[in-house]
Parts: sequence; structure tokens; C-alpha cells
Amino acid sequence: MDNRKLTPGEHVASLRRLWKECFNDTDEFIDMYFTRVYSPQVDYSIERGGRVVSALQCLPYNMLCGGNTVLAGYLSGVCTDASYRRQGLAGSLAAQSVADMHRRGCTFAFLIPSGSEVLPFYRQYGFYIAIRRSAMPIRHSGNVTGGTCTVIPATAYSDVLYRLFARRQRERRGYALLHSREQFKTVVDDWIKGGNLILTARLGKKTVSYLFVRPDNEKKVLYVYDAPASRDAAFASMAGQAQGMYPGYDMRAYITGHRAHNTFACARITDTSKALAAYAAMHPEADMQISVSGDKLIESNNGFYTVSHGQCIRSSAHAGNFTAMTLAQLTRMIFSGDEMSFNFLLE
Repeated sequence: MDNRKLTPGEHVASLRRLWKECFNDTDEFIDMYFTRVYSPQVDYSIERGGRVVSALQCLPYNMLCGGNTVLAGYLSGVCTDASYRRQGLAGSLAAQSVADMHRRGCTFAFLIPSGSEVLPFYRQYGFYIAIRRSAMPIRHSGNVTGGTCTVIPATAYSDVLYRLFARRQRERRGYALLHSREQFKTVVDDWIKGGNLILTARLGKKTVSYLFVRPDNEKKVLYVYDAPASRDAAFASMAGQAQGMYPGYDMRAYITGHRAHNTFACARITDTSKALAAYAAMHPEADMQISVSGDKLIESNNGFYTVSHGQCIRSSAHAGNFTAMTLAQLTRMIFSGDEMSFNFLLE
């Protein structure tokens, strides 16, 4: 058995082969991912027998919590060679990445599970269902096809599109995972290459809005991502254009929060103090004393916390009537009821 350490070039080549075997993505997508997303700094992997046999990437993001920004991580590409599964390899990488995120000052970690069957695995490492998503029918008013804007399909990234996107993210009332300019460039390229639509609306010479639309030709549905909060003339014009391009297709917008019901993403609290501070700032009316326990990976997360008047204070000793909470219960409390913009991650 070849137990030598792979060179950096051999490592990436082996990692690409493992990705292809586990996810069966196109070569074009894999080229894009390993050219523009992957870096050694985000790589967690295990080599055995001269090849990579288990891996994940921990991608850094900024996250908006109300009006405040915190650090977050997103676990991507969690995979293990079929002959090395059920040996705890992916679990050890997940545990290591969670501990590292805590040390780097991240407040939350996220991942999108491949299905309900893997949820018990991720629960072992503190990841619990936090974000539910549903595709809701868009109820058109009578003027949907009568918008007054000029609609122009976007065929490539532009700074104008990014500025509109960034502004919309920061206008969100709840939580939003923010994309940097480079991350958004990758999103746009992948979206367009995947045969999806990006429509922009102009009033005169000014671009005022955009719409990301994914057609599902089997279901005859147009799925709208990151829909604007208001259904104004710009939205009406773009929606009408999309349906004109796909006659007979229904149109549905993805929503998250308390109205959604399909499991979409899991969250892991990597710093309880910061998580509760963000929650308190978003909910200044909250007044509670919480005792958090059961976090075996990040033991410093366990403790006593008082949330009141928009602030979170950690207590060193039990002095009061504290409500006991597990990490799962705390995750549910923090993310229930608030909108979560969690779009355009490379699922």
C-alpha cells in the first residue's frame, strides 16, 4: 500500500476524482469548483493508500443577523470513498472543522444534507434542522404581464447586478448568508451555465431589479430564487417575461421561515455567546435565562446565559431560575420565526 503523502497537485487530482465518484457532477462544474471555490485553506481531507478517501470543504461566509454581521462557515462536498465508509472518517473531519470554526470566531456553521437519511449522522456533531424551505405559488395580480419596465436577460456577471444583490441581502429583516463579489461571480456563472435565467429590469437607463429563475421542464414550473419582498412593476415585468418564454409553466417562489415546511439546511451553533447576542439584538423584547448543556465538541458553549434588553450576558455560576436547553432546542429557538436568506450555495 502506498502510504506516502501526496503532492499538492496529486492531492487535488485525487480529490477531484473522489468528488466525481461521489456526486457525479459534470466535469465543467468540477473544474469551476476546484478553480474558483476550493483552496488548501478550506480543505479537510484524509489520505489513505496514496489517494484521498474522505473530504469536506469549510467555506467562509459573512452572515447578517438583523443589522449585525457575524462569521459563519458552510460545509461543502462532504464525501467518503465507498470502500472506506462507516469508519468514522467523515465524522472526524466534521468534528475538526466545527472545532476550528469555533477557534476562528465563527458564530454558526451550516450544511445542506443530501437527504433525511444523513440527518442522524450530522446530529452527532451538533447540526440540527434550522432552515425549512417551500416553493409557494406566486399569486399574480392582473397586471403581471403589464409591467412598465424593460426586461433584459443577463448573460454574464456584472457589478451592477452584484450591487443590487448585495443591497437586497442587507435589506433582509432576519438572517442572510452574504456572498462576496467573487462568490457571487461564481454563482452567476454556474447559474447561467446550468441553463437557468437571470432577468434584469430597467427603468430608463437604470437597472432597478433582478430575478433568478430556474425552469423545471419535467414539472413545468418556474422556480424563483431570492424573490424581492415587494411585487412591484419591475417584478411584474420580469415575471411576465419569464412566463412568456415558458408558456404554460406555473411560477413558484422559494420561501423560508415559519411558513415553510420542507427540510432544507442544518445549522450548528459554534459560539453560544455570540449566537445569543445576535438573537438578543434581533429580539430586544426577549427576556430569558437559559442553561445550555450537552455540547461535547465545544464544551465552552455550555453554561448559563441571560438574554434581556437586547443583550446577552454569560453567568459564571447558577444564580437564578434558568431554563435548561439542549443545543437542538437552542438552535430551534434561534432560527424559528425569522426569515432566512440562504440562497445560491453550491448544493
